[in-house]
Amino acid sequence: MRYQRPGGIAKIGNGYATAVNAMPGDPAKVRDLYNAIPKAVWAAIAVSFGTRGGDLLDEAREIVLREWWVLYQNGIVPQKPCCAEPSPEETS
Repeated sequence: MRYQRPGGIAKIGNGYATAVNAMPGDPAKVRDLYNAIPKAVWAAIAVSFGTRGGDLLDEAREIVLREWWVLYQNGIVPQKPCCAEPSPEETS
């Protein structure tokens, strides 16, 4: 599924994006939360979750990269990670 962002830039959606948009209740509320959240905010959310609220901030790069590999290898996202997969020692 593709989401069109303002300015014509498209983001590819997935099951997780659909889950973010699932909104019970008032139909007048913003339904496309996935599109409404800026990329920098998504990054902050991911790093916050992955580093347990910042407790492991010095390991953020490896944690995010490891999760990207997991998502890619399980077919959740089609985008192949940009860097080599971190070794388990780097993210334990």
